Amino acid sequence: ISTGVTTTAPTSTAATTATGRLLAQILEALRGAGIADSDIITSRLGLRPNYRLTADGDRDDARGIQGYTASNQITVTITNLDQVSAAVEAMIGAGATDFDGPNFGVSDTERATLLNSARRNASTEAQSRARIYAEGFGLQIDHVTLISENSQQFGYDGGEDIVVAAAANMAPPE
Repeated sequence: ISTGVTTTAPTSTAATTATGRLLAQILEALRGAGIADSDIITSRLGLRPNYRLTADGDRDDARGIQGYTASNQITVTITNLDQVSAAVEAMIGAGATDFDGPNFGVSDTERATLLNSARRNASTEAQSRARIYAEGFGLQIDHVTLISENSQQFGYDGGEDIVVAAAANMAPPE
């Protein structure tokens, strides 16, 4: 879950101080909800000037800056789904002004296990298909000449494509 605070103040120091104070409250609330410090990382810091605007809504450089907006975003990893509700309530109750998520995923270890299982299944399927094609031409598989794995991401973790080419004996099976 990504969360954080955004504050606006007359000076950059006042804006960053307010943001830091509110984020400290959020971190304390998350700890109180059972979230470990190791599961919280800073994901984005921001500070920008706010310019005075003309009557048309355009930036009025001649009149200068009227204040600053500071933001501080954190990413919270929650592996126990029973903690999500309490963590969200803690963040909002502590003053979070920005919120995005949850985003679901798997750990690197689990991802590796799943990929290896998929690779085993893909190799079994590729061997079966290669035999079917070879038999259709009256041939038999002699050896594998190419195995290629291409990963494509489409907004999620996954989408592994495996290509296997097998060389066939040119003589019909005996």
